[in-house]
Amino acid sequence: MTFVIPFPAIDPVLISFGPVAIHWYSLAYIAGLLLGWRLLRRMVLRT
Repeated sequence: MTFVIPFPAIDPVLISFGPVAIHWYSLAYIAGLLLGWRLLRRMVLRT
């Protein structure tokens, strides 16, 4: 007997403005860059 785990079918596009589309993974890149910038700024200001 085979058990199947349901996998949700999520659209990879978060928002689209005409020919420009913002994907979910780009949101992760933007969040990582902003958090990294904030952390580095905080480290520089402490020294």
